[in-house]
Amino acid sequence: MYDSIRYMNREEKEILEEMGTESEGKGRAAVQEAGKREIAEMKKEQEDELNKFDMARKSVFTYKDMLQVALHELVNNIGMPSSYQWGVWFDGRGIIIVVKDRRGMVHKRAFRPSMNPLADQNAIKTLALWAEDIYDKCEGKLEPTIWTPKN
Repeated sequence: MYDSIRYMNREEKEILEEMGTESEGKGRAAVQEAGKREIAEMKKEQEDELNKFDMARKSVFTYKDMLQVALHELVNNIGMPSSYQWGVWFDGRGIIIVVKDRRGMVHKRAFRPSMNPLADQNAIKTLALWAEDIYDKCEGKLEPTIWTPKN
């Protein structure tokens, strides 16, 4: 912990000192201000990502590639072991995700991009969550059944 304090810049150290002051009023105000700054940074990141998708929407292939890459990164962050196989691709109609669990059972889902960045972002997050639920269910970490559409 002390090593990370050593690498902080002057402004971060001042904020940290203000948050830890003995005066409850000053400390509370500093914590609230830090929370507001963090929320503003998160909103800016979300807006930047939406803007990136919106700019790519002008080229259909670039937009679909960006959706594929975003879904791939989200599923990759799940950290499934090598006994699971999965893939993400565009088949000409929609973006497909397939997960083959360690028992050899294949799970598939897909969505058709709507060219609305907000809706498509929600769709890729939903598919990534679905893939994580498949992994958790197969590992016995998830009790309720998962709905998967029939072919």
